[in-house]
Amino acid sequence: MDLYELEHEFLQATDAWHSDDISNATLIDVGEQIVEKLRAIGGQDAETLAYRVRLGTLPARSLGHGMSHYTELKELLALHESDPARYPAHPNAAAGQQELVDADGKPLHDLLHGELHQIVNIPQDVNVPAETIMEALALADRYLSDDEARHIRITVLQVMDRADEVVGMLGSYLTPYDQLDDDADLSRWLHKHDVAAMAYLETSNWEYANLVLDEMAKAGSGTGYMPAVCFAESLIPMAEHTSLEKSVNRARHVLRNCAGCGGLRAAPMVQTATFLMLGGLNDKALALLEQTESTIEQPATVLNDLLHFFRAAVQMGSGDVRMPRFGSPRWQEAVGIDPQRVTCAELAEACAVPAYQQAEAFDRRNGTTTRVAFLNRTLSAPALEPHYFDETCLEGLAPLAQPPAYPRMDEDLDPDVQTIVDVFTTPRDDDEPYPELPDFMRDDDKYMRLRGEMMDDDQLRGEDAAQQLAAYADDPSLDPRLRSVIEVDLLNAARYLNRPVHATAMRALPTVTRLNPQFAVIMGMMLLMGLHSRNELRTPAAQAIGSYTAGLIACGYGNFTAGMRMDALLSQAGRLIEAKSALDDAARCLAADPDVVDDPQVARIDIARSSSLDLAALNNFAEAGAEAAQAAIVAHSIGDVDSTQILIAYAVDNYYYAGEYHTALDWYNRTQLETDPAPSAEAQFEVLAAGLRIVTLMDSEVFDQMWPSLSEMIKQPAQQWAEADENILFYNRLSRLVDDVSEPLARIGKLKEAREFTAWVAQHMTTAPHVSYQGDALVQQAAIFASSGMHHESALVLESLVQRAQAAGDLSTAQRGHAVLEFFAGKHAQAAGSIYTDALAANPINPA
Repeated sequence: MDLYELEHEFLQATDAWHSDDISNATLIDVGEQIVEKLRAIGGQDAETLAYRVRLGTLPARSLGHGMSHYTELKELLALHESDPARYPAHPNAAAGQQELVDADGKPLHDLLHGELHQIVNIPQDVNVPAETIMEALALADRYLSDDEARHIRITVLQVMDRADEVVGMLGSYLTPYDQLDDDADLSRWLHKHDVAAMAYLETSNWEYANLVLDEMAKAGSGTGYMPAVCFAESLIPMAEHTSLEKSVNRARHVLRNCAGCGGLRAAPMVQTATFLMLGGLNDKALALLEQTESTIEQPATVLNDLLHFFRAAVQMGSGDVRMPRFGSPRWQEAVGIDPQRVTCAELAEACAVPAYQQAEAFDRRNGTTTRVAFLNRTLSAPALEPHYFDETCLEGLAPLAQPPAYPRMDEDLDPDVQTIVDVFTTPRDDDEPYPELPDFMRDDDKYMRLRGEMMDDDQLRGEDAAQQLAAYADDPSLDPRLRSVIEVDLLNAARYLNRPVHATAMRALPTVTRLNPQFAVIMGMMLLMGLHSRNELRTPAAQAIGSYTAGLIACGYGNFTAGMRMDALLSQAGRLIEAKSALDDAARCLAADPDVVDDPQVARIDIARSSSLDLAALNNFAEAGAEAAQAAIVAHSIGDVDSTQILIAYAVDNYYYAGEYHTALDWYNRTQLETDPAPSAEAQFEVLAAGLRIVTLMDSEVFDQMWPSLSEMIKQPAQQWAEADENILFYNRLSRLVDDVSEPLARIGKLKEAREFTAWVAQHMTTAPHVSYQGDALVQQAAIFASSGMHHESALVLESLVQRAQAAGDLSTAQRGHAVLEFFAGKHAQAAGSIYTDALAANPINPA
């Protein structure tokens, strides 16, 4: 290949990397291969291109490749300094120029300068000597401004457990949140406060730590993992030194901003689960940790946190509780966990060995005793109540499942059993003979009879035989080999014939896993599909199968199709964190091989849209907004007008629910309804509804500017969507909209606008397919009338609701109208109590 072809190959790879089509590791591999080819070619032009390729891969090395990144950065800096025109500070810079611009003269950022900030990652690798870290700090001092170099030095020293030195450097380091400019780097501001808070915590300066944490709370959702990481890290150390309210609010922040997310947000979830455990919410803590396991990308990064959790479980009386998920193949390999020894007490023992080894290694490198002392802490937390965590991922969290134990991956199956499983899991040609059954199968008449009857075309006879065979598998005197084979047979029957033996069939999953873990994922998925068809996804068997299969997916045994289908199944089973993790795995599979689908861009939109829905269901609205926004960008890039606008509306709504109102408004301002072709009525309605929600929370100037036009513009698409054949979704959305905007309108004194809007909604709801939809609108309309002092009108609306509901036989909605009348009679007793009591007397509830 010539230089042009190699350059083109690398540009294609970097484009794919920027589009998330390939991973960091893939870009690094491609770059290294191209550099090797360039070195073989030789010459000045090849050397220059090799430099640009190495520089282009540098950002991909910044996470998880600390020492590799630093070594490469140091060499590239030296080359750049030797000849800046030949070796520019950005890979796309125009050749031979001192000024850093591209071929079109557009300014480029100094990539080398930016990558110097990644020096902060080097100390995370215990194998990097302290001398090398100090050398890296000297390099930062040489190239960066005093303020930037100071920030890097403080961060590195904190990672090296030298908190006393850090505290001494904090003067004028922090600035108040209210002094941040709109264009300020919030991420940098939060990172500085994180470092300061940790230094104060480690030096027992509780007052200053509390002040810094309070300041960070002003940043709202922040920037993804921050301030959640800091809040989680401080939860238990600060518990005795701050109010219960602040501790709970910080824990809620973590749950509402990290649930369903991997990377740097997995450890905060483990730490918060420990806080819940120590606070007495054992069941919630265990269930949360089980599902959070699927988000942990590298087991070694959370060993300390897991050790604290399992010790806390023992301390709080849950030491005997089994957590099979931590016996999956990756935990066997990374930590040496025995899948048959997975009680919390046993897991504490298993995690202690590598955790202490890791801590001792860091202490040796850093010249401290901090890490071991950290592991030896006695932890405590205040007593907690479940309702403290309403409207977080703990609401509706599926309980801890009890899947079968994963197999020991270093142990062989019985040869005869392996032969049978191999037949079951390996595709065969039609004319390929099956192996002869071993004697222990062929000689058991009961087994052979029931096995044949289970495959009968007669559904009832087949189900009865399957259930008898499942009962036979529980016979304690049965040959263990035959029991394993029966479980595999039942797995086959549940898979193909949907026989109702899933609870026994799932016991075959470990046997299949030992031989073919990828196939075990497919089998787990198909068992869940069968249970879904039976409306049994919330049963203990379904929960166990879902947990087991999610654990295998977390090990890397999934594929794109399994990830997408498992998302739907797990979300319906109430296992939303695992559902989101399955989607993340589908995204990784797609990035590794875009050819798994016909249209990768459409698949990315589907993944991001589904991720947004999962995250919103977990009450992680900020991340849900970010996912929807990313999907909108992709949809726009392929010209999908409808999806673009609907996804922008999703982003606006989620940022609204997250309390990130200005971000929501920024995204709303990106909507484009006047396109050719025009968006559908549904898309227009969703966008305008999102706009109406957000303007009710803006200042009066923005409200007065936007509300009149938005409230008028929504009427036409609402009418068009209502007239569509399948319009149930429209009434759901309209009902949610009137709930969302009525109270904020009343709160800011916009009662006239509220009356007009609720009247319009109430009129639309007269055509709704069920009177319950009218209930939402009429209750809001009555509330606005009452807030306006128009109590006669309010009572008339509620009377009408009760009468319509009773006429339709909807007792629940009638009772709702009655309850609101009773509430208003008490709330407005002095001004208009008799109006509501008269309405109650005139409209008694008549149970059918």
